[in-house]
Amino acid sequence: MRSNNGRGHCRRVVATGLGVISPNGIGVTAFWDATRMGTSGIDTITAFDPEPLSCRIAGAVKTFRPEDYLSPNELKRTGRAIPFAIAASKEAFKVAQINAEQMSLEEKRSWGVVLGSGGGTPDFTEEQYRHYFNDQLRKVSAYNVSSSTMGTISSEISLRFDLRGPSHMISTGCTSSTDAIGYAFNMIRFGLADRLITGGVDATITPGIMQGFCVMRAVSTAHNTEPRRASRPFDRWRDGFVLGEGAWVLVLEERESALLRGAPILAEVLGYG
Repeated sequence: MRSNNGRGHCRRVVATGLGVISPNGIGVTAFWDATRMGTSGIDTITAFDPEPLSCRIAGAVKTFRPEDYLSPNELKRTGRAIPFAIAASKEAFKVAQINAEQMSLEEKRSWGVVLGSGGGTPDFTEEQYRHYFNDQLRKVSAYNVSSSTMGTISSEISLRFDLRGPSHMISTGCTSSTDAIGYAFNMIRFGLADRLITGGVDATITPGIMQGFCVMRAVSTAHNTEPRRASRPFDRWRDGFVLGEGAWVLVLEERESALLRGAPILAEVLGYG
């Protein structure tokens, strides 16, 4: 297709769905209400004993129930990021007024996944290493390799909702989710996909990851007794960042098809760089 000015015509891309799993709120409404009220999700780490660490605080998701999204056997073979991503995707589909279970095969082929993650599933991986180095080889999971790779996250989303389009992970450190949204935007804009689940997920509050950031002296250590005061990115007395976990998922669609089905358009993506 060609536009009147002689340049290639690009399709418009809109966001029609949104899902959130955050330390200060599970679900879009709870997250937004907490954000407006200035409610912090930072607190003392409870998933393991943080006492040996110089930074003993993080933004953990406390009331999330992974068993609502995965069976006990599935939870044994996956990292914490997986149910986060599934839950956020499920909410995003609901907001976008999409019933994944009722989609035809043709519709499933029009859906893909492009998610971002800086850390993947380190909780699962660290547990496998603990078994290995403690001579507990029989406890090492048969999914040791597959569930430790970054790509397992997008694969689990595709499998959960039976999506038949592209399934990719973007891992570029702290910009992973932003880059994933940018890649998804360009795929739809240039006609490589029609509808995509995109955004980011991370669950890196683990002994190994926390120790690594403490050694780097990258995380805040001055507010261990006052966790809610620690995350202060624009303060002159900032002494480091605070690690967090959660998932933020968007449904991106080509604008005309979204309008045709009467989808709620939340925003339009105009560019990425």
